Amino acid sequence: MVSPMAGFKHLSTANVADKFIGICLLFICGLLFSCGKVNHPVDPPEDTVSQEKLTGSENLDLKTPQSLPAENQSPKYDANQPEYLNPDWIEYQLNQVGIDRLIEEYNKESDPNTQTIRAALNLSKHILRDHPEALREQLQARLLNRSEPVFKPFQSLPHDQVQLRSEWPTFNQPDGPLMWTLAGHQRSINCVAITPDGKQAISGADDDTLKVWDLKNGELVRTLKGHSSWTNCVAIISDGKQIISGSDDETLKVWDLATGKLLKTFEGHTGAVNAVAVTPDGKQAVSASNDRTLKVWDIQSGELLRTLKGHSSLVNFIKITPNGKQAISGSFDETIKVWDLNSGKELRTINILSFRVAVTSDGSLAVSSPQENTLEVWDLKSGKLLKTLEGHTGPVSCLTVTPDGNRVISGSLDTTLQVWDLNSGKQLQTLEGHAHHIKCLVVTPDGNQVVSGSTDDTLKVWNLTKGKMPWTPNGHSKVVNCLAITPDSSQFISGSGDTTLKVWDLSDGELLQTLIGHEQEVFCVAIMPDGKQAISGAFDKTLKFWDLSNGTLLQTLKGHAHSVRCVAITPNGKKAVSGSIDKTLKVWDLANGEMLQSLEGHNDSVLCVAMMPDGKQAISGSWDTSLKIWDLASGKLFGSLEGHTGVVNCVALTPNGNQCISGSYDSTLKVWDLASRKPLQTLKGHTEAINCVAIMPDGKHAISGSNDKSIKMWDLTSGKAIATYWFDDIVNSISISQSGDTLMVGDQSGRVHKLKVLMSAKY
Repeated sequence: MVSPMAGFKHLSTANVADKFIGICLLFICGLLFSCGKVNHPVDPPEDTVSQEKLTGSENLDLKTPQSLPAENQSPKYDANQPEYLNPDWIEYQLNQVGIDRLIEEYNKESDPNTQTIRAALNLSKHILRDHPEALREQLQARLLNRSEPVFKPFQSLPHDQVQLRSEWPTFNQPDGPLMWTLAGHQRSINCVAITPDGKQAISGADDDTLKVWDLKNGELVRTLKGHSSWTNCVAIISDGKQIISGSDDETLKVWDLATGKLLKTFEGHTGAVNAVAVTPDGKQAVSASNDRTLKVWDIQSGELLRTLKGHSSLVNFIKITPNGKQAISGSFDETIKVWDLNSGKELRTINILSFRVAVTSDGSLAVSSPQENTLEVWDLKSGKLLKTLEGHTGPVSCLTVTPDGNRVISGSLDTTLQVWDLNSGKQLQTLEGHAHHIKCLVVTPDGNQVVSGSTDDTLKVWNLTKGKMPWTPNGHSKVVNCLAITPDSSQFISGSGDTTLKVWDLSDGELLQTLIGHEQEVFCVAIMPDGKQAISGAFDKTLKFWDLSNGTLLQTLKGHAHSVRCVAITPNGKKAVSGSIDKTLKVWDLANGEMLQSLEGHNDSVLCVAMMPDGKQAISGSWDTSLKIWDLASGKLFGSLEGHTGVVNCVALTPNGNQCISGSYDSTLKVWDLASRKPLQTLKGHTEAINCVAIMPDGKHAISGSNDKSIKMWDLTSGKAIATYWFDDIVNSISISQSGDTLMVGDQSGRVHKLKVLMSAKY
């Protein structure tokens, strides 16, 4: 019987003669380098690095023994398990050949279990490409909901390390619609287009670049540089060999897609170019601009053929009819206009209160978003409104229609995509996974996939034939800003940008209460020592005191002049301290809601506060980059901790109150001795701003969460990171149970993750 992964067989064996020849060649090359007769390799230009890596992986044949490690380096794993379903074996091969080459081999196989592993690897590819050491945690999290015995080995982790193990299947799973994430842009993505054969996608972003992606494997092919400002739009010229892009630099540029070479630059607009479309014959391009005009260009010569004037505000949408004779434009003047491209004459104007428009391929229907959360379907011939679609919880930011004209897909500031039946108006799918606003959408020519771009700097590729999203405590529709676990570890509370707090059962994630009362985004929450009540702070300038047993609002505390960003409660439950954008902290008597003190000393917004174990002092962190220690009885400032070079976002205290740890926008954490008010050490490892930090009950370890989409566990004695766990989205909030074995994590997309913490004997 032939193994379904026969193509991998030679990965663990090697021909002795070939190995001997290889060793000799390496020895000779070493002599040449030491004698200076061979030039050391020079790093290729930045825009060709990705392509050269791709070529290298294509040339590497996993079936040839010459590329194999020595036999004494072979992995140790259970020989009774099939290789392709063995996590130890997969981990070994990942380290040898990399994630792209490994997935390429899995793509050749048809066994359903093998394809499930392939899908899980695809979902984690954007993480594993740079962090192969995260493989085991990623597979455990993404295969957690699989009940088949063959996946059981993936649902546990090695025992020789610190374990951070997912307890709920809140990560995107292989049977879900998300296929993979394309990461590479450094700033918000504004536009995306797909070649006619559906093999490549081209994206443009605020980092002034365009990137070409292979949609078969999600790999970055090359980066196109030439624009001097944001790249706002891109279109494929009909033969699929060239593309044209528009930018805030007021130009359009034509590129050779195969080489990335810049071929032409069109100049003529006096404002940012927002949209571009190409006629079906590939001979002309039509651009739309902030200068309120559309321009028609001859692509071959670069000549400006005509300028279409009529809109009274910036033009941000353009669609060309299938016959290439007419163009349809949308503008901030709340109209859609139909133009004759040969004469440049305006044929028709439809008054539509919308900045976002999509048109069916036959030009018969338009879909717009006139109000924040709704879509409207219009007949372009009669100008009549046909139906209204409702479902988003935030403003609609982009629209596209499938090639067959049967479905419309909308992207929103609520971070979701909605798929609708255009004929019935029925909502078919909700796609969740982006951490920030969705800015652009495009559907593959076969209508089976959609690619979305976001202000989270990523693109995501979705399968429109699958609709099962990962399980998560269902309720929040926006970012989870704060989390707190009750003292008995039976419940936890989350606060969100959707203005609500929610009380959950910690064991199974059941929603127990929704606390409604804040009028704007909730930023912070703290639980009373008895676990029966909680206090929250929000953008509406108030704090609210809640009964957790029935969700009743007990009282509202008013006194801050701006958004409340943090709150802490004294150990005896009698007082609370809140910090605000108004640069102050306020001390409250929780028995009567009276404000006792206003603490002034920070020069900018107060973002975090922690209470000393004795309840007599508090420490705060601010946008002014400092931490300050306060006496709560007198309101006096005891001292400042200076050292961060960026905003201080979070602070936590050790159980004995001798030390604190702070996290900053400067991507570092600092451990401070509070007696001397001096930093003991700086913890480096995160690559972006740190949003949250908590100290383990043992006082020896801390966990931090960051914009780099990871959490790290730190040994506070050595200052070293002893574990890293990667998420798909920015980590905004964390909370540790009093036993130290449960960690709750809230992310930018609104999901709440539950991790089990198991410390090895070493720690």
